[in-house]
Amino acid sequence: MTGSAQFSLKIATRERPQATALLTRDRSISYADWFRLVTGFRARGKALFWSGIEPIAFVADQRLATLGLLYWLLEDQRAFVPLHPAWHEAEQRALVERCGALWLRIEDDGELVELHRAQSRRVLAPSTACVLATSGSTGLPKLVELARTALEQASLATVARLGGSPEDRWLWSLGAAHIGGLSIVLRCLTLRSTLVLADAPSPVEQLAQLHAQRVSVLSLVPTQLTRWLAIEGASPPPSLRAVLLGGMRGSRSLVRRARAGGWPILTTFGMTETCAALTLQPLSEALRPPDDHRPLDAGLPLDGVELRIVEGELQIRGQALLTRYLGEPRAALDPAGWFPTGDLAELDDQGRLIPVGRRLDRIVTGGENVAPSEVERVLERQPHVEEACVVGVSDPEWGERVAAVVRLTCSTRAPGSSRRNQPQRVALLPTLCELDPQLYAQLEAACLAQLARFKRPRHYFHCTQWPLQPSGKLDRQAIIAAVQATIAARTQEASLDAGTGARPQSSPIPNT
Repeated sequence: MTGSAQFSLKIATRERPQATALLTRDRSISYADWFRLVTGFRARGKALFWSGIEPIAFVADQRLATLGLLYWLLEDQRAFVPLHPAWHEAEQRALVERCGALWLRIEDDGELVELHRAQSRRVLAPSTACVLATSGSTGLPKLVELARTALEQASLATVARLGGSPEDRWLWSLGAAHIGGLSIVLRCLTLRSTLVLADAPSPVEQLAQLHAQRVSVLSLVPTQLTRWLAIEGASPPPSLRAVLLGGMRGSRSLVRRARAGGWPILTTFGMTETCAALTLQPLSEALRPPDDHRPLDAGLPLDGVELRIVEGELQIRGQALLTRYLGEPRAALDPAGWFPTGDLAELDDQGRLIPVGRRLDRIVTGGENVAPSEVERVLERQPHVEEACVVGVSDPEWGERVAAVVRLTCSTRAPGSSRRNQPQRVALLPTLCELDPQLYAQLEAACLAQLARFKRPRHYFHCTQWPLQPSGKLDRQAIIAAVQATIAARTQEASLDAGTGARPQSSPIPNT
């Protein structure tokens, strides 16, 4: 398949006109019918659409009309900027200005409305397919410019690793404002397969939709999988052959529990700058329990991807990489074509990628470096711990102190707490609670037995619900803020009521 044909709805329709292009809970749309709908949208809005050559921005909700606009932009090879629907309008407008874009809204009947035109135009390279904002939790998001050829290469490599076919049905479980959701659409176009719109409102109904529409492939972040596993009697549909688990580090216990329940989990690693997945476990490991004696890996590099570790940092070379960071003068790639990711990682003896964490997440305490994921792995091996998040909190003596927040398994939760039907995003800081003394002692003993003393947490808490970014990723900055606020409140209480006799959960052991 030539590059120009890969993402063409017109050519896909010519090849498989009666095949199902889209499935909703109450509607099936063939490629032929979908092409007619998209062409109708295009005809009605063409005058406004072609009023300039700037990229087209739109709020990337999961309405059918918005999906039609996305297909239309792909067909016309017009650069686009998808805006996250959870962002405030002021944030969306600021991104439109930074990209020099024309912001349009498509109505359900296909009519286009101009919402805003950037004051300064920005003409992108003809090869540019889209500009995506990174989902970083601090600072101004970077704007990642991706070429059409890079997206094509990434899509081909992923479906090849999965052994994809036109009969696959992919659930569109992630929005197109992020590379994970956009890639689902592109993979379906590549295969001429079926895109299933995730239009069920609750986890229970979503699970029912998987069965009713015989979904075969899923791309999820751990948060989504956790919600489904919390449903009593939850089981995957017989049609499901692969679940790509990425977006954030999945815990070993989550992967083990899911695979034991028949969910074919494949861990993966990728980022916006790599057009989604760059590593993926093979299908043969989808139901294999994770090895307790090895770190949880994210699989082997996809075809065309080279990896190397330089001073602990993951660097990547290949065809499926960003063109540049829009608006930044410094090149994203070095002269030899390597992209320094800013992620800490390891490669095992088989060449599998083991993510360690963001370089910016690294904790420096008393001049010693601590990788949060190393401590998290120790905590997550302990009974009753579902997931752990390890962060650094400010300390006047040591610079930073290590703190751990854990989520406990259902059997050890406080009465009345539940993971079911969690909201998509926790707007406020999470409520942190003290650990039971027995569990505290257990975690302390495990860390002291397996880690250098400077790596062990000086503070332990548990919470019932993680704070999340709009993308579904863990919001570490919210965890840090909650930990620091809780420590400050506890210190104030201790000064007012000293000598309670309770064993402190902030240990005074020297940082040596």
